[in-house]
Amino acid sequence: MAAVGGRGSQSQPEPRSRTPTLGTTGALSAETLEINRAAIELECTRLSYSYPAIKGSPAKPVFHGIDIKVCKNELVAIVGPTGAGKSTILRCLGGFVHPNEGHVYLHGQEVLRPSSKIVLIHQSIATFPWMTALDNVKLALTCKKVDEKEAERTAAAMLDLVGLGANKSSYPKELSGGMRQKVAVARALAASPSILLMDEPFVHLDEIAAEELRREIHSLVFNPESTLDAVVLVSHNLTEVVELADRVYVMNGSPATVIDEFGIDLPRPRALRDSSFLLSVDHLMGDLNTPKTKP
Repeated sequence: MAAVGGRGSQSQPEPRSRTPTLGTTGALSAETLEINRAAIELECTRLSYSYPAIKGSPAKPVFHGIDIKVCKNELVAIVGPTGAGKSTILRCLGGFVHPNEGHVYLHGQEVLRPSSKIVLIHQSIATFPWMTALDNVKLALTCKKVDEKEAERTAAAMLDLVGLGANKSSYPKELSGGMRQKVAVARALAASPSILLMDEPFVHLDEIAAEELRREIHSLVFNPESTLDAVVLVSHNLTEVVELADRVYVMNGSPATVIDEFGIDLPRPRALRDSSFLLSVDHLMGDLNTPKTKP
């Protein structure tokens, strides 16, 4: 969703810190401990938008009472029916969209604007056809004022990390869809982010290429050479979600709210035909088939 009702005219709130405080017993409260262990979190009481092209159009509620926490070294997925606002949640987490009532915190500090610490990979495979793989990755360092040699070294290291070191001089037309998406991942990691947001990153790949990249993505993004603390994935593919995620937030209703928070404690790599795997997929399918209700 591109526009949020009334946000352009509102002044930004002052940043708020989530510095730990002692409870009455002298120990950290359970709530504070939960805040401390969250790499990124969204507290959204209400988000609404209006259509700017239609004068006087009423604001449409999108979310109601969304509360999402993602911990260090966690890959969290968000699922829900089409139009539930899953991609809008990613934009809230990235600072591109601001809740009417609510806040986003990165390591306890409020997020008020986009930052290189939070990187979004779109569902479209975004590589520039006139640039080599190396130059596509170097783009992530343009705004950081990194000198040319350092930018080239970092970009080459990230291409090595995703298994494309031998293809740094190749142009996108010379790469498969899966390889181009790896270039996008390498570019995201080159910015040294703390959080990686992924919006249907495999949807435009053929199933063989998508499955190959899914098998690799967890080890790629949580590699010791990367700076990532956590990943948030939006997907309609429940098999993909169970294969990758540590926890899943299920959204439903209108306005949307979180109806389930489902943990997936299966060993990696995950066997897609294992009974526990299939039960997890069935559980999520059951959530999505729950009748929509208004909060």
